[in-house]
Amino acid sequence: MRNLVQTTANIGALQASIGNFEQCSLRANLQPPAPPVDTLSDLSELSDDETPAHPPPKTFSRLRQPPSSSELRVLSPPPSNHHSARPATRSTRKKLVLKAQKPSPPQSSSSSVQSRNFHPQKPRASPHKASSNVVPHCETRPIPRVTPAQKQSSLQEIHISNSLPLPPPPPAFHFTLSTTDSEPSAPKKRRTKPQTEEAIAKAKAKKNAYRTRRRRLESRFHGLKDSWLKHMHNARVYMLPNFDITDTRCGVGGWRGSSSNVYEAPHTLAEAIAQGFDEFEWDGNTTVVFLDRNRRFIVLLRKKDNSPAGLARQERMTTKLKEEAGRALLKGKMGQGDFNALRDGLVHNQGTHVPSRVFNNQTNTRVLQRIFSDEDFVYESHQTDIALRMWNPALHQALWDVREALSSQPETEDLPWPYEHSPYTLTTVNFGPQTVCKTHRDHADFAFLMSVLKAFGPYDYRKGGHIVLPTLRLAIQFPQGAEAYFPTARLPHANTQIAPHETRYSVTSYSGGGLFEWCYRGGLSKTGWLDYLAKYEKAAEEAELDRERPALLTDRFFPVWT
Repeated sequence: MRNLVQTTANIGALQASIGNFEQCSLRANLQPPAPPVDTLSDLSELSDDETPAHPPPKTFSRLRQPPSSSELRVLSPPPSNHHSARPATRSTRKKLVLKAQKPSPPQSSSSSVQSRNFHPQKPRASPHKASSNVVPHCETRPIPRVTPAQKQSSLQEIHISNSLPLPPPPPAFHFTLSTTDSEPSAPKKRRTKPQTEEAIAKAKAKKNAYRTRRRRLESRFHGLKDSWLKHMHNARVYMLPNFDITDTRCGVGGWRGSSSNVYEAPHTLAEAIAQGFDEFEWDGNTTVVFLDRNRRFIVLLRKKDNSPAGLARQERMTTKLKEEAGRALLKGKMGQGDFNALRDGLVHNQGTHVPSRVFNNQTNTRVLQRIFSDEDFVYESHQTDIALRMWNPALHQALWDVREALSSQPETEDLPWPYEHSPYTLTTVNFGPQTVCKTHRDHADFAFLMSVLKAFGPYDYRKGGHIVLPTLRLAIQFPQGAEAYFPTARLPHANTQIAPHETRYSVTSYSGGGLFEWCYRGGLSKTGWLDYLAKYEKAAEEAELDRERPALLTDRFFPVWT
C-alpha cells in the first residue's frame, strides 16, 4: 500500500508506562458489572482486578458437621437413671469394679471372676422412652453378683500406680548396607487432574489465590490482567509516512475541533479506489495500530470476540437494537446521514451555563435506558474502558478525572451517565436501518479524544461499510463486532454504501470539549470566565496558554511510540 508502511513498536515500554498514570478514586473504587460473562474472549473477565473466587470454608472439626447415625451412638450419652457421669478417679474405679446389681452363684475360680468383671459392660436399658434421634441400645445381660471371697481376691490383684507412665524409648535405627542389586522402586503415581466441576473450581480458586499473592509482591501496576496485556504484543503496527496529526486544525484553546468544511469522501468502494485510496483489509481478528509520520498513536482497531459466547453476544445486541428501533419515536433523519439516531448523556455547549442532560421525550428516554442497562451493552462498555486504559492510559486518566469532577459538583452530581463503567459522557445509537455516514467531522467533541465506534448487523464488510478517512487516504474494512478508536474531531470520516437488502447499526461513545473546558474553568460559564480574567487582569496570560495548550495536549494524548 502506498499510504501505509508496516513497522514495529516497543510494546513493553508502553505497558510499563501504564503504571505511571494513577486512577482517580471514582475509577479505583468502581466494582465490576454483576452479570457473569464468558471466559473465552481476549478481554474475557469483567473485573480488571485479579480477585480470585473464594473457596468454600474448610471444616476443621468433625463436630461442626451433623453427626451420622453411627456417630450418634458415640456422641450421645447412654440412657441411665444417674443425673451425670463423672470422670473415673481412683476411688470411683474401685467402685465400678466392685459394683454389682444382682446375686449370682459362686464361681469356682477367682480368675474367671476377675476376667468377667473387667470386660467392658454395656449400660442397662432405660425405663424411659428413648429419644427419636438416638439409636436404641441393644439389651445386655445383668452383671453377676460378686461374693465376699471373690471381692477380697480381686482387691489383692488390683494395683493402681501413683506415678505417670514413662514415655516409650526412642526406636533404634539400624542401617544395613545392601550388597546385592535390589530392584528399582516403582515410579510414583502421576497426580490426576480434577475431574468433577467442584474439584476443578476449587483447584482454579487455589491457583488464582496463589497468583494474586505472588503478583502483589511484585513491583508492577495493578488492575490489568496478563491475559489482556499479552494481546498487545500480537498487534500489527503501521505508520503513515504522509500524515502528521499536528497538521490538522482544532479550535481555540484546543478544547474542540475545527468546524471548517471537509473534503467530500467517495460513497462507494470503487470510487475510493479510483481516487487513489488504499483499501485496508481487516477481518477483525487482530488488533491494528496506526501511527503518523512522527510515530504518534492516532488510530486503534481493536479485535472482535470470535468465541461462541462473543458471537452470540453480538447477535443479541443486534436483535436488541432492532427491537428498540421499532419502539422509538424516530421523526426524520437525525444522524450524520440518511438514517435515524438517538443519543443520551451530558453536554455543555456555548448556550448553557452548566452541563446538562440531552433532552429526549419520555418514550425515547426509556428506549435508551433499556439499551444502556442491557447486560451485553454493559459488558462491552466495560471492555472498552479496559482497552482504552491499555492503549492510551493518559487519555483514560483524563476522562475519568473529568467524570469525577462532574460527579462531585452540586450542579452536575445527579446527572445520569450512559454507562457506569465508561468515562465517555455521550453515547449515540444509530438505528439505521442502513447506517452509512456522510463525510463529517465532529467538531464539538474534545479535540484530542479518541471516540469509540462499534458496528452491528448482517452486512458484507468486504464490499461496504468501510471507514473512509480522506486525510489518511484509507478505506478500512470494518466488520461487525469490531471497534475503532480515532479522533473524530480532527479526522473527517465517512462510510461506504452497503447493499440495499443489508442492515447496519452502530453505537458511538464520545465526550464534548465543552465539558473539559468547564472543568478547566472551575465551573464558570464563558461569561463568568471572561469576567474573572478581566477582574484579575489575566486575559493576556490566558491567551498565551490557549496558544500553548494544543501542543501540550498533543504530547499527552497522542503519545510517541518508540
